[in-house]
Amino acid sequence: RMGEERDLELLPKARSVVWIRSAEAAGACPVVHRQAKAPLHPARPAHPADAVLGLAGDGGQALSEEHAVDVELRLEWDLGVVKEAASDGVFVVEVHGGAGAEARTAGAEDVCLANPLRLDGVPDMAGLSELSLPCLLHNLVVRFRAGHIYTLTGPMLVAVNPFRAIPNLYGSEAMAKYRGADLAGAPPHVYAVAEAARQALLRENADQSIVISGESGAGKTEAAKQIM
Repeated sequence: RMGEERDLELLPKARSVVWIRSAEAAGACPVVHRQAKAPLHPARPAHPADAVLGLAGDGGQALSEEHAVDVELRLEWDLGVVKEAASDGVFVVEVHGGAGAEARTAGAEDVCLANPLRLDGVPDMAGLSELSLPCLLHNLVVRFRAGHIYTLTGPMLVAVNPFRAIPNLYGSEAMAKYRGADLAGAPPHVYAVAEAARQALLRENADQSIVISGESGAGKTEAAKQIM
């Protein structure tokens, strides 16, 4: 929806929790350090959907933090609350930061609805209610920080290179969890992709293909090696 004309019914309303593009240019966005168990967004506003469930804090999926790591984030998007929503698609958003509350004015292309806290870290991003760029990136960061480098987007698997060894991520024991298993609801993993292709090969008696794409250094070679 970003960069395109959006239906007025889908635009944020007053009191909506939203992502708003940082006031700084992309290359000048602040880089912040977050410890493994510290909130990603300390001043995160309460989402109405979470208030119903009594949720607060960070990490709605309660992901295992056995392999949690510190992260450094370039904050190109901030969380805030819409205070005014004009009919011409201009919004006034209140953002809380280290210096207190700040009111920012932005157009519809720079404001996206945020997902509730309870959806933080979902294993399949097709289950998110909002699928904008900041929503997808936030979910990947939540999972990455908890040591979960694999995330599904429907039938596609997104892998984030951890640039470190994660214990028990690969090997015969991890592979055995997927071999011959019912993959519906199975945790995202490159082994699940390989097993899905193997099962389809046997079931359909037809060749299967797996497309691995990404930028240099994204981990394509490692993914291909583990699949084979």
